[in-house]
Amino acid sequence: MKIAVCDDNQLCRDTASELLQHYAAEHPDAEITIFSYEHADDLMDAARKTGGFDIYILDIIMPDTNGVKLGVLLRENGYDGKIIYLTSSAEYAIESFQAQPLQYIIKPVTKEKLFPVLDTAVSAASCRKEKSIIVKTSDGRIRLPIESIMYAELQRNKISYYLVSGKCVQSTTIRISFADAVQELSCDDCFVRCGASLIVNLLHIAAAKTDELRFRDGTTLFLSGKLLTDIRKKWYDYWLDDGEEKL
Repeated sequence: MKIAVCDDNQLCRDTASELLQHYAAEHPDAEITIFSYEHADDLMDAARKTGGFDIYILDIIMPDTNGVKLGVLLRENGYDGKIIYLTSSAEYAIESFQAQPLQYIIKPVTKEKLFPVLDTAVSAASCRKEKSIIVKTSDGRIRLPIESIMYAELQRNKISYYLVSGKCVQSTTIRISFADAVQELSCDDCFVRCGASLIVNLLHIAAAKTDELRFRDGTTLFLSGKLLTDIRKKWYDYWLDDGEEKL
C-alpha cells in the first residue's frame, strides 16, 4: 500500500508522515509505504514513474498547483487512488469535490481525525488494487481499475484502453501476442475477447445487435455477425446468471 503526502509546509508534512507511520505500525498487514513531497510537480512525476499511489494526502493551499488542481490533474491522468485533503480553511470544501476526494480534514490533523478516514481509504484501496492492471505508457506506468475499462483494442502493436470516463490510455509497443498482453483481463468474468485484437467489458455493454456492439455511453463498435453472436450469448449469460440480473 503506497501513500503519498504532499504539503509545502514542512512541519505539516512531517506531522502527517509521523501519524502515517504510527498508523502503519498499528496495521502491519497493510504493508504501508509512505512517500513525502513538497511540491505538486514532484508528486506527479513520481506518479508517472511508478503508476500512481493508493492513497493521496494533499494540502489544498499550496503555491503554483494547489491541492484541488493537483487532485483534478491526478484524475485526468487516470490515477484513481483515494484522496484525503488536509487544510487550514474550509473555504475550498466545495471546489475540492472536483477531484472526488474521500474526505476533507481541517488542520491541525490528529490521530482521532485521520485514522478513521485511513481505515476507510485503506480498505477501499485494498479492494481496488485486487482488481486493476498496470499499463506501461510513454508517460510512465498507470494503474487502471478493470471496471473502468470499456474495451481494449490492438492498434499498430500498441493496446488502446478505452475508459468509461471517455479517456483513452495507450500502451507502449508490445512484444507479445494480444492474447498474452490482456491475459489479466481475460481471467475476469466480465471480459470477453473478440477475435485477435479486441477485448470488451460485458459490464458496460448496453446492446449487442446483429452488426454492432453499443456501450452505455453510446460508443458503437461494428463487428462481424459471428463475433456478435458469441458476444451476445456471453452477455446474456453474464447478466442473467442463475436467473437473476446483476443490477
